Amino acid sequence: MTYGFAKYYSADYEGATTDLKSALQRGAENPEINEVLGTALFKSNNYKEAFNYLLKAAEANAHSKELAEMTGIAAYQTKNYGKAAEFTTKAID
Repeated sequence: MTYGFAKYYSADYEGATTDLKSALQRGAENPEINEVLGTALFKSNNYKEAFNYLLKAAEANAHSKELAEMTGIAAYQTKNYGKAAEFTTKAID
């Protein structure tokens, strides 16, 4: 998991994605992994896959406007307009 975070923070989004998915497969389910993994996928323009992880993270961290905004954008990019509106509203409230 820490390797995945290190790779993310050094802008190695592909490496981060691989390591963080591996951590989740080993049962290390936590909102922070979902957020960083979703963000890495988002920054790689993989909005469809990013949305799934960002949604989990946003549901666990309802107070993060930045996370809500990113989730809303990913939802919009995947034509999930209902979720896009929901999370964009959360981001600006």
